Amino acid sequence: MCTRKDGYLLYPDAFTKAFKRLARQAGLHPATCLHDVRQAVPTELGRRGVHSVIVSAVLGHASPAFTASVYQHAWQEGPHEAADAMAAALAGVGNPLAQSHFEATRHKVAVAN
Repeated sequence: MCTRKDGYLLYPDAFTKAFKRLARQAGLHPATCLHDVRQAVPTELGRRGVHSVIVSAVLGHASPAFTASVYQHAWQEGPHEAADAMAAALAGVGNPLAQSHFEATRHKVAVAN
């Protein structure tokens, strides 16, 4: 329950109206709603490598597992980044199998992008 300065109840539509006004001033698309912003924050944090434990805490989720399951579709780059990092590490020790995997992975990523 939220109240105004004078103690009267704050209607839920007041949040929507305030957000729409602020979103318009920020140059966001007119159809953007407050929930879109809530979804964008963890998506972008995950894409930038912030660990799901931290993202979960920021959002107030009960567990990082829940956060990861909800946003895994947006964090698909993670397995490729991990494979690239491991291949690069193994390529440095002169493993020809790792080197060929590293080159093949790089080619697949370049073609996909």
